[in-house]
Amino acid sequence: LKHHLDQLVVLTSPPAWSVGERSTWPNDQSVAAFEEFMFQIASKYKGRIRHWQAGNEPNMAVWRERFTAFLKAYYRGVKRADPENKVVLCGFAGVEHLHLDAVYRLGGKDYFDVLGAHPYTRPAMPEQGGYLDRIRSIRDVMRKYGDRKPLWVDEVGWNGVEPSMLDYLRAKSPAHREYLVSEEDQARGLVRVYLLSATVPWIERVYFFHLHQEAAYTDVADNVDHYMGLFTPWLDGQVRPKDAFFAVKTVIRMLSQSAYKGRIETPSDVWCLHFERGGEATFALWSLQDGMAMTIKDPSMIENATSMVGTPVLVKDRLAVSGRPLYLKTRAGEAERLKQQIREAQWKKEG
Repeated sequence: LKHHLDQLVVLTSPPAWSVGERSTWPNDQSVAAFEEFMFQIASKYKGRIRHWQAGNEPNMAVWRERFTAFLKAYYRGVKRADPENKVVLCGFAGVEHLHLDAVYRLGGKDYFDVLGAHPYTRPAMPEQGGYLDRIRSIRDVMRKYGDRKPLWVDEVGWNGVEPSMLDYLRAKSPAHREYLVSEEDQARGLVRVYLLSATVPWIERVYFFHLHQEAAYTDVADNVDHYMGLFTPWLDGQVRPKDAFFAVKTVIRMLSQSAYKGRIETPSDVWCLHFERGGEATFALWSLQDGMAMTIKDPSMIENATSMVGTPVLVKDRLAVSGRPLYLKTRAGEAERLKQQIREAQWKKEG
């Protein structure tokens, strides 16, 4: 509360007395006690914590009907402590929409208020990895069961390392070869997830995974997820912000309180999204391939341009466009004229 943080609590370590077969919980004997357990925890933080996530990436092939027993007890305990509390259904690993379908088939529809999702595309960037397709597949399942709850992307990210470490770590293990990207691509992926998510009206929140990583920038860690932080341990006990930190900070600043107005017509491998806030319009512009250049006839209505990491960009009639989103700002009254300029722009692949 002191820092005005709206916390989302995740319970992943159940009381030992509640664990049953195949590490599922609660067991048949502890359903009522587990509901009381959740009631007592939620009561302790009443008024301070409003959002409670039920589980994290359960394997539905193992849990099956046990997950419904867990979800009902969790929901009832949290709601009994405070009816204003919200229960967030956890995201699932793997093919999320199939796991979600199982939750609905087993009777879980009425026991959560918000749907969580983990639509990872790593190591691919979100557009090539089908991020929006994954979101649509999840929404299709919800529609199938007549559910219109909001969706929170409560975990998404990339495993970003110092470029000089990439080849070395990839040679160490299959997981590193499968998931590792450079810190630059980590930043690109995260900021573009935020931008794409802003085009989907039922996505209310996006949480990155995670803030402070376990492995230092020089560490050879076996766990590939130890490189997912926005900050890395640095020299002499310090920490270093990665490009992903500045990229996420910038996109939040650019889009906060903004309304999405639409995607501008551009070549198929270029994205240009239009947002408005008060009397200003912001255009987020990026390409799926680097080395593109956009030439417009009259850049005079562009008041300023900002890079992916928040640094100013010189505005000219020719703008370099890459996988690093660029933000163009103008007055709302000039938005239509700038949109037309972008539609009629000349595009060229350089180099």
